[in-house]
Amino acid sequence: MINSIVATGRIGKNPPNLKETTKDDGTTKSVCWFSFGITQHGKYANQPIWISCNAHGNQARKLTAWCGRGDTLTIQGKLMEGKGKDGSKYHFLWVDEFSPHRNMNEENQKAMDAEDPIF
Repeated sequence: MINSIVATGRIGKNPPNLKETTKDDGTTKSVCWFSFGITQHGKYANQPIWISCNAHGNQARKLTAWCGRGDTLTIQGKLMEGKGKDGSKYHFLWVDEFSPHRNMNEENQKAMDAEDPIF
């Protein structure tokens, strides 16, 4: 079974927030979560589908440096299922790759232009 999703949408009210932890062996683990709104069509066009997204490693570091609330991205990843602290199930997108669009705010655009492209 193949699990691959490509979606274009906007970062929501929860901008990417990088969390880094250092393991006992000295390696650093980078993770970020953010909300992602995907536009529907037809009579539901004004009601985006909101889903949580999770990025790791270099993708998480680049996403938090380059992107903010309202920025448009195309994400390639996998639909995953997790369990909350209370045992309830939820779905999220695991980000394998992302492509920011050029509607970014000026600060985020400068940060992206200063970096080597990841694509």
